Amino acid sequence: MLVVSGGTPMYSGTTKVQSMKLLMVAPWFPSMEAPYAGSFIADQAQALADVHDVTVVAPEIVASQSRIERREEEGWPFRLVRLKVPASHYGHSLQYSFAIAREARASKCDLIHAHVALPGGFGSAVAGLLTRKPVIITEHRAPFYECMQTCRDRIKVRFSFLLAHRAIAVSSALRKQIKNEGIRRPIDIVPNTFNKSLFSVRPRRKGRVNGQFNLLFVGRLNDEQKNLPSLLRAMRHLSKSEEGEYRLTIIGDGKFRKQYESMAEQFEIETCCRFAGSPSREAIAREMDDCDLLVLPSLFETFGVVVIEAMAVGRPVLATACGGPEEIIIPGTGKVVPPNDDASLVKGILDICSVIDSFDPIAISSYAEERFGNTAVTHLMTEIYESVATRKRRFKLCLKENP
Repeated sequence: MLVVSGGTPMYSGTTKVQSMKLLMVAPWFPSMEAPYAGSFIADQAQALADVHDVTVVAPEIVASQSRIERREEEGWPFRLVRLKVPASHYGHSLQYSFAIAREARASKCDLIHAHVALPGGFGSAVAGLLTRKPVIITEHRAPFYECMQTCRDRIKVRFSFLLAHRAIAVSSALRKQIKNEGIRRPIDIVPNTFNKSLFSVRPRRKGRVNGQFNLLFVGRLNDEQKNLPSLLRAMRHLSKSEEGEYRLTIIGDGKFRKQYESMAEQFEIETCCRFAGSPSREAIAREMDDCDLLVLPSLFETFGVVVIEAMAVGRPVLATACGGPEEIIIPGTGKVVPPNDDASLVKGILDICSVIDSFDPIAISSYAEERFGNTAVTHLMTEIYESVATRKRRFKLCLKENP
C-alpha cells in the first residue's frame, strides 16, 4: 500500500511483485576515472536488481572513437554494458540510439528506463521507436534550463518527453523546473535511494569530545553549485565562538580546491578545516559515522543524495532550501536555512549543535529507510513499470481483437 508523508510517496506493507526485464540507460555511471559519477543511478539499479532482471547500458560519447566500442564489465549485481560512441557533430545521436536499440533487442527487455533527457532520454526514445519498447525517463539535471540552451537541444528534449510512456523527476522542485520549460505532461516523483550496505546506522566507533563538534561537507569542487565558500565563511565565525570548538572535514575534489584551501588560510581556519580529497564511498560512510552534523550549503540541488546517506547513518543534516533538501529534511532530522545566507548558516549550525544529543540516530536512520530505502523506491518504480507494461499488453490485445 502506498501512503503519503510530507508530499512524497512511501511504501508501507508488502505487495507481490512480478519480475521484469529492464534495460536501464545511464549516461552518468561510476567508472575508474569518475568513481562518483552517477553513483545514485548505480544505487537504484542495484536496488532494482534485487527484484528485476536489470541490464545497465552506460554509453559515453568519445571524440577519439572512430567506431562503437562495446564491452561488458563484471563485478556488478546486474549486467553492465559500457559503450563508447564516436562523437560527430550530426551523426552521433543516431549512432547512440541505434546502439541502445541493439542492446534492447539483445536483452529482450520489457521496457527501457533512461536517466537524463539528454543524451540518454533522446537516444532511448528513438530506440523505443525502433524496437517498439516502452520508454520511461527519469530526469536528474538541474538547473533544467541548461538542457534547453540551443534549438536542437530543445527539440530533442521535447521529443524525448513526448514519446516517453512515463516521465519521472527526483523532486517536486525539479518537476516544476521541467514544466517551466514548457514540458506539458504528467511527471511522477520518485526519489533517489542509497546504498544500504554502505550507509547504515551503527554504534559510533569513538565517543564525541565534549565541546567539540565535527562538521562534514561532501560535494564536488568543480563548480560553484555546492557553495563551499559560504561554509568556510561560517567556519571563520565559528572559530571565534565561545560555545564550542568546531572542526570541518571537506570531502571532494576539483579545479576550485586550491582556491578553497587558500581561502581557508586567508580566514585563518586552516587548522580546523581538513581537505580530505575524494576517498572511496566506504571511507565517506566512515566519515559520516564520525561526524556530528552534515552541512550542505548548495545554491541548488535536484535532490541531495548525501543528505539521505548521512541520515541513513543516523546523522542530522543542515542544508539550504535549494530545491531538493527541503523535501527531505523534517523536524528531528535536521534543519533547512535559506541559500547563500552566511548568517543563517552560522545560526543553523549553532542551533543544531546546541541540542546535538537530542537527535536520535535510530529514528533518523529509520526515517531514511522508510522513505528513501531500497524497498520503498523499488516498489514505486515497479508500480510505474507495471502500469506501462499493462498498457502495452492491453494495446497488443486490442490489435489482435481488431485486426
